[in-house]
Amino acid sequence: MKQQDVLDILSGVGENIKLLIRRLSPRITEKIELEHTGKLGIGIVGGLGSEYIAKDHGIFIKRIDKHQTNNQLDIGDRLLAISSTHNMYDLRFVTQDIARKRI
Repeated sequence: MKQQDVLDILSGVGENIKLLIRRLSPRITEKIELEHTGKLGIGIVGGLGSEYIAKDHGIFIKRIDKHQTNNQLDIGDRLLAISSTHNMYDLRFVTQDIARKRI
C-alpha cells in the first residue's frame, strides 16, 4: 500500500480507530480507542529486520505527539494490531515499513 492509500482509508473510517497494544512494564495488554485527524502522531521503531529490542521483532512507539493520542499511549508500548470499522491489521511479525503503511 502507498502512503496516500492509507491516508485515504483513514480519512474514510470516521474519527475512531482501535489499537491493540502490549506494555512490557508492567506487562499488560489492552485495547485503546483513539480519535485521529488522519495522523496518529506517533513514531515507531522495530519490526522484522530492524529489531529495537534484541530478539523481539515487535513494533514499538518511539515518539508521541500527546495532542494526537490523548495521553493513552506511552513510549515503549508495543503495537500488536490496529483496526478501524473497516479493517484490522496484525502488526506482529511485520517489517517497520509495512507497519508504517498500515498505521
